[in-house]
Amino acid sequence: MGEEKKPINNLSDIPENLSDEERMDFLEKHGLSEEFLDKVEDAPEDEHPRPRRSR
Repeated sequence: MGEEKKPINNLSDIPENLSDEERMDFLEKHGLSEEFLDKVEDAPEDEHPRPRRSR
């Protein structure tokens, strides 16, 4: 049986120099703790991605 990975509590818990794909894989395996999510601030409105348009 696999051991359960400790959730991420700080950005410093995420290894540096990962590709986007490797970072997503790492986060999927570890998850984010409630403590981490409580610390994260919402991005300013002008930094939100634009909604997709259907053709």
